[in-house]
Amino acid sequence: MNAEFLRGLFGLDGKVALVTGASGGVGGALAHGLAPYVDGGFLAGSPW
Repeated sequence: MNAEFLRGLFGLDGKVALVTGASGGVGGALAHGLAPYVDGGFLAGSPW
């Protein structure tokens, strides 16, 4: 497998991310990590 093949399978170009639990912890870390690689996103979490 080459890099282009893997990028086609797992690439996030043109994708939208939905991250639940994004107010902190694992969900927050995932949302921050995905942000540069997706075209849009929705964050769901509670502030408390």
